Amino acid sequence: MFQWVYRRRSFCLSGFVLLATALCSAGTAFHGLSLFAKPTAAAQAAKAATAGEVLPAPFTGVSLKVNNETVPPGGMLQFKLFLTEPKPMGRGSTTPTIPTSSTGPARGIALNDPSGQACGVAVEGASGLQVNFISPSLTLGTNVAYPILTITYPVKNTAIVGSQAPLDIDLNSSFFVDPATGLPYPQEIAPGKLTIGGRISISDVLPGGGILPAGTTFSIMGMNFPASPKVQVEGATVLTADAISSSRINVTLDRDIQMEGTRVRVIDKDTKEAATYYSYLRATALGQSLRPLLAASYPIFSRQTYTSAKLAWTKSFTLFTGLALQNPNATAAQVKLELLSSAGQVLQSFSFSLPSMTKATRDLLEVFPSGIFVNGASVRITATQPIQMLGLQGDTSINTVAPLVVTAP
Repeated sequence: MFQWVYRRRSFCLSGFVLLATALCSAGTAFHGLSLFAKPTAAAQAAKAATAGEVLPAPFTGVSLKVNNETVPPGGMLQFKLFLTEPKPMGRGSTTPTIPTSSTGPARGIALNDPSGQACGVAVEGASGLQVNFISPSLTLGTNVAYPILTITYPVKNTAIVGSQAPLDIDLNSSFFVDPATGLPYPQEIAPGKLTIGGRISISDVLPGGGILPAGTTFSIMGMNFPASPKVQVEGATVLTADAISSSRINVTLDRDIQMEGTRVRVIDKDTKEAATYYSYLRATALGQSLRPLLAASYPIFSRQTYTSAKLAWTKSFTLFTGLALQNPNATAAQVKLELLSSAGQVLQSFSFSLPSMTKATRDLLEVFPSGIFVNGASVRITATQPIQMLGLQGDTSINTVAPLVVTAP
């Protein structure tokens, strides 16, 4: 059980001004009881009053917690960042602290927002993975039952059983903006730890996103699953849980469910060991951008899908605009990109097929030649079926990428 005695606080704004500028340039159009939440401030105050105690003033900032994880060698670590008290966020940034000696590069990242509108981008840099996000509905951070951020990392086969390492975030390079004031909240963090051990590990859920109709089979992938597992899926009753092998369990549920952000748990009935995983769509990337900063970036899509949208194009010596697309459908989507002048005239177009469960991220200059660009230009995106779309505003002078929400065409 996590001990609440170790908590670090930071009121430092270092790094906020620089990255907030990048996020502001992107614009502000930006499920269950928790097993991890501490008693609310009100409940603590009531208890203290009954006992005749006087409590110090409650912390008014954003109180964060990283979950403890136990993962075997060759398994999958899912870093989970929780809030202990609801705090709506408009935008923000954080850099997780992960033990690189026992883990590999991030495999996938997700934001858990009740409205499904939060989006972001993570950039791999010298100091680690910097995650920048925006929340158009301001609902990110309002549900403490689910982590606001999850990141999946493979644990190396050479990781030493019994070894431990901290799971944390760097407060000096993190900020979370209070939408009521436009200023960053004061921060405090209760770090967790990674313990190498156990046997069961969940590596993926297929499909990880979208609405899954009642009775439809989905699969839990991983390692060392028991022959007769107990499976729990938040918000639904498990009808069947068949262990196809030690690495795959096929599951059916009694009701329709949104898979994105859903908590899935596999339990060994004999040993009581459990593995917990929050589902998300992990699409396959189609190649990578020739722009190094984009090649080092990981788009974090909202749950919103579009058949038509528009993205303003900003370009200068250090600024560039990228576009990320993801197809969550079971069949390929035909996509058309049209470069528009400020008057809406089509200057050039490009069409391609985006296969099922794939994503593509490119600088707009990789799609349309620089000689075509004009001031006030924009790109219209249309697709034959709803897909996820995300704009990316990069700045090579400070090596940051900020998310941009696409707009109506």
